[in-house]
Amino acid sequence: MTPLISAFAPITIGNFSVGFDVLGLCVRPIYGQPLGDVVELVEDDVFGFEVDGLFASEVPNGKRNLVWHTHDRVQALFNKSHNKKSPIKITLHKNLPVGSGLGSSAASIVAALLALNHYYDDFLTMKELLSLAAEMEAIYTGSPCLDNVAPCLAGGFQLMTQAEDLPIIPVPFPRHWRIVLFYNGSQVMTEHARSVLPETVDMKTAINHAKNLAVFIQALNLGSDDLAAEHLYDLLAAPHRESLFPHFSPFRDYARSHGAIATGISGAGPTVFAICKNDDDAEDIAHYARQKTVTDQGFVHVCEIDEMGAYLNHDDEDWPDMGFVEG
Repeated sequence: MTPLISAFAPITIGNFSVGFDVLGLCVRPIYGQPLGDVVELVEDDVFGFEVDGLFASEVPNGKRNLVWHTHDRVQALFNKSHNKKSPIKITLHKNLPVGSGLGSSAASIVAALLALNHYYDDFLTMKELLSLAAEMEAIYTGSPCLDNVAPCLAGGFQLMTQAEDLPIIPVPFPRHWRIVLFYNGSQVMTEHARSVLPETVDMKTAINHAKNLAVFIQALNLGSDDLAAEHLYDLLAAPHRESLFPHFSPFRDYARSHGAIATGISGAGPTVFAICKNDDDAEDIAHYARQKTVTDQGFVHVCEIDEMGAYLNHDDEDWPDMGFVEG
């Protein structure tokens, strides 16, 4: 059966080093197919839901699935002020590993939101989609988080704010920077990765973290890539999480000695990354990382910033503008 609606949502790097819980980057592999989750909808006589894909066994195939939750929430909002529509069958193609630090839950949620919103006559604005995405992500993480869902939905490099009217602000990111993503195939759940973090930090650490974040953002705005890279390191989470990821330290050391200008842990891990200025250094580091995967499900990709983010696979030339500012 041809899908009525199909939506794709890509991988993201949350907690982007110096931006713990406040910076998120949407990325795509430079070579090969896009990497992300897909949600497909078709009209049916009764509601249906199924999961397939390489990592289907890692998520619930029923009411506990985040896509099912998302459907129920969107449908309820739509039914408050619109006539009910026909039931649908939803298929989640789960292409991202759970607990990988690549925004797996965010990708499922965002793909579902895009597809469902289009089916329900595009009644939600971008702000409302973003708010719903954070609400659904909280089911998985325990609290509303934007650093994965925001770049996944809006694309690019996003800074989280505390302003209700402008919850995210796009930040320029060097397009020539290459991001080597190394997922070794292990799994670390967000809850466990958060449990090792201290509840408080000392004043010196707080000041240096604030300095790094401020200089990093300002340097990017000024186009000073080297200055930005010099301040791109994590003082809050990485020092406490390194023990969870024994592959990180040797990867970081190799990457730094072979041209990487920065390294970090993607999201809550175990995926780690290195940033390079050119393709040659990125390929060298990627070759090293490919030899260090611990399961057949591990992978390495050389990536770049993905400015587009999630999108619908459709032939509708009248697809509405989902611009964030006026939403």
